[in-house]
Amino acid sequence: GLMRAIQVKDEFVASVSHELRTPLTSVLGHLELLGERDDLTDEVAAQLRVVQRNAARLQALLSDLLLIGQVADGTLELHAAPVDLRTVVDEAVEAVRVVADQSDVTIRTEAPPSLPVVADGERLRQVLDNLLSNAIKYGRSGGSVTVELRRAGDGIELDVADTGMG
Repeated sequence: GLMRAIQVKDEFVASVSHELRTPLTSVLGHLELLGERDDLTDEVAAQLRVVQRNAARLQALLSDLLLIGQVADGTLELHAAPVDLRTVVDEAVEAVRVVADQSDVTIRTEAPPSLPVVADGERLRQVLDNLLSNAIKYGRSGGSVTVELRRAGDGIELDVADTGMG
């Protein structure tokens, strides 16, 4: 009954998410090629950036859907490998900088120059992307988002704080 219906829905979402990835990857690739042309007017270049941002947002939403599905059905696999957390943080911050600038939100990073760990860098990046997007989306204009990365005892602490409500 109900459990079977939920399972069918989850399978459908996973299937559609997978099917959408390939054409979206193609769209993003072609947008990147277009963006590298030097014969674009400023207006066309600006419109192209809007399309790129929205396609990238779609890709992020799709990744989230796939991740949620994997968590729900217990198939989420973590792949630990050596990774520099500072690099993961820098790349995530750089990815949202355009949106932050548009929202008049300043992003600051407080972290050691390098912080090598063994972890699933891709999953950590997904979590960080979500935290940063939310901090910017729900932050106030003129506010700031601070990403702090530090060693804490045997572990590591990563804080994303914003000046928005809540």
